Amino acid sequence: GEAVGVTGRLTASEKDLIRSRMLSCWNTGALIGAPRAEELVVELKLTFFTDGELDGDPEVLNALEIELSGNPFWKAAEREAVRAAIECAPYDYLPSVQSGETTELIFNYDLEDMLGL
Repeated sequence: GEAVGVTGRLTASEKDLIRSRMLSCWNTGALIGAPRAEELVVELKLTFFTDGELDGDPEVLNALEIELSGNPFWKAAEREAVRAAIECAPYDYLPSVQSGETTELIFNYDLEDMLGL
């Protein structure tokens, strides 16, 4: 998914690094065959310390929408996105984070994109 938000200083290559890293951390097996996968977007807000470690758990910005949907695949995608974000830490490979210029990132985990559909 596309990284957006307070992090206007992240370069396209840094966003690609995050996406590649997330692909390696995601366990998408339980999500294969999800109907309307293009709708299963999880919006996470990640807050970093300057060393690239996460400052607390990721915040799911569309959690209420996911909960109210009743869609078990979307709920599984939410759990997996949070787990992957935590497992992928630290994000110390991002120059913007190391310099302390970037502390927050809103990242859209787009299941369709992550699964290559």
